[in-house]
Amino acid sequence: MRLPLIGELNLASKLLGLFGLATTGVVVLALLLLFSRMQHLVRSGQLEAARVLYDAWVLLPLDADEHRPGQIGDAAIAPLTTDEIRDLAGEDWRLAEILRRAENPDHAEDTEVFLSDWENWARRYTYARIERDENLRPTRFVVLTRTSEQAAGEMAVNSLFLLSAGLLVLAVALVVFWIITSRLILKPVKALKLWAESVGDGNTDERCDLTTGDEFQQLAETFNATLDELEERERTLRSINIAMDVRLNELAEVNEALDKAARLKSEFLAGVSHELRTPLNSIIGFAELLLDIARQEVRRTGGDDEDLIRRMRYLENITDAARGLLELIEGLLEMARLEAGRTEIQLEKVNPEDACRGLVGMIEPQARRKGITVELDARPGVPLIETDPRKMRQIIFNLVSNAVKFTPETGSDGKPGRVTVRLERVAGEDGEPRVRVSVIDNGPGIAPEDQEAVFERFSQLEAGHARSHGGVGLGLAISRELAALLQAEMQLVSDIGRGAMFSVLFPITIDPDRLDEARLEAQFRGALSRQKS
Repeated sequence: MRLPLIGELNLASKLLGLFGLATTGVVVLALLLLFSRMQHLVRSGQLEAARVLYDAWVLLPLDADEHRPGQIGDAAIAPLTTDEIRDLAGEDWRLAEILRRAENPDHAEDTEVFLSDWENWARRYTYARIERDENLRPTRFVVLTRTSEQAAGEMAVNSLFLLSAGLLVLAVALVVFWIITSRLILKPVKALKLWAESVGDGNTDERCDLTTGDEFQQLAETFNATLDELEERERTLRSINIAMDVRLNELAEVNEALDKAARLKSEFLAGVSHELRTPLNSIIGFAELLLDIARQEVRRTGGDDEDLIRRMRYLENITDAARGLLELIEGLLEMARLEAGRTEIQLEKVNPEDACRGLVGMIEPQARRKGITVELDARPGVPLIETDPRKMRQIIFNLVSNAVKFTPETGSDGKPGRVTVRLERVAGEDGEPRVRVSVIDNGPGIAPEDQEAVFERFSQLEAGHARSHGGVGLGLAISRELAALLQAEMQLVSDIGRGAMFSVLFPITIDPDRLDEARLEAQFRGALSRQKS
């Protein structure tokens, strides 16, 4: 425990104060013992004097009334019966105390009582000799009273002598203690303090040169060794810092080269993607036109011309390949926009059922060519939602397109391949209403340990989803990024041989605060991208 005043004093004051208190306590205790012994000796001497006076009084001859004198020396003597002393006890407390002690059963065998008290500047002593009957009851008292100024003077002189001796001993002890502590403790401590302050001011070359030959010298040598070790470590750290600066410069150059390569990659992707979209659209348009002509010719000939059938198959392959390439380019562009923070959110009221119905109709021809059925399961009570309709359709289209792509003609349950788009109103984890759009297929399914990997960029699974389907694995990654922008949540429930269900939970309304945060984040990412470029 730290005392409020002691904690603010220096070491010298603390030592002197605490030692002074301890020494004072010891001296006071010794003086009290001596004073008590002195009092006991004085009392014993006065008691012995009273006994001598009493014995002398008993030897005095009786007068005519058979009474002895009431005075002997400087003492007054009065013999009293029990009744007489009881009558006088009310006026004299000394007689009352003598009677109380005489009648106390614990002191039934006592034959004398001795009292002492002060009377002005003199010491008054009262001695009583008790006579008892055969039942030890007091019958007669002889009370001797005397006053001694000499005893009072002796006590005063002895007390003064003891006090003076105690003060002298205390003063000598403090002086001796101060001299010893100053030379053996305070001086080395002060030297250590001054050296520590000098080192704290930056003079790390100084060393403490105490030569006391005790623990203080060992402490100083330890401090010196520690300071030497710190200086050695400082030199080592300085060398390491120089090496790190060189390494950091090298890393900065490498990072600059990497940033330049990344910018070149982004610029190349953006430029090539834009340049490829126009001819690809033309290729797709002309290929579809030729495919329609080939189908009409096959229908006119009844399907017997193998050259026409082969030509139609080639044109279908060209169309599918061109559409896949266009899908890849669109995915790369969308991912580049997301990374650059250039994706804007345009909120509108959207009917989820109409949006899903249009997407099912768009994907149905492709599914029909694979022998797969695509259906819409719209549950009642689905409300309008506030979201970005283009991004919402892109998310759902990616999910439906993947389901159609990876679902075989015969599903894992032995039934014809089927993709169901389910639309329903549910409650989210926070209790707020959500609109859940689920894309369910009976394809090969996804193992639980692989379900997180399907959402990573450029990730494809070898098991279940065969690499023969093509693509670079951007659809689900883009869908999850867009879902996060729309404050939606994506879920996946699947297992090997049990198909898959991808679900997106759209909020009924967009939280404006979270939307502002998303916009600020997009602006920051875009500014950072422009700064690097």
